[in-house]
Amino acid sequence: MTGVAIPADAHTVLDPPNPPRDSRSRLDLQIGVDADRWLCVTAIDLWSGRALMANRPIVQLV
Repeated sequence: MTGVAIPADAHTVLDPPNPPRDSRSRLDLQIGVDADRWLCVTAIDLWSGRALMANRPIVQLV
């Protein structure tokens, strides 16, 4: 499979940072493919409830 990688425009910082020994789930990732064959991701911080990205296109599938 080949595709076109889309570089992230910026990194996202988790606030507060996740302590290394904390084993609680931190992120809810939802992955799907849209009508134009883009792999899209929604990421939600489970601690704050904040959407870190919403339906962001990551790579176009060919």
